[in-house]
Amino acid sequence: MNQFETSSTNSRFQFGRKWFWIGMVMALNLMSGLVFGIALMLEKERRKEGAVIAIFAIAWFIFAIFVLG
Repeated sequence: MNQFETSSTNSRFQFGRKWFWIGMVMALNLMSGLVFGIALMLEKERRKEGAVIAIFAIAWFIFAIFVLG
C-alpha cells in the first residue's frame, strides 16, 4: 500500500507543478494572474502556489508600468 501512496503523491506533485507554471504564464496579465492565484489560494493544498502567482502578477504589472512604460 505504501507504494501506491508514493505513486499518488508523485503524480499529484507533478499535476500541481504543471498548473503552477501555467499560472505563472497567466500572471503576465494582471487580471488573469490574480483570478487564478486567488482561486488556488482558496484550495488548502495550493495556497503557497496561489500566493506566488498573485504576487508575481502584481510585481509584473508594476514592472511593466514603470520600466516598460
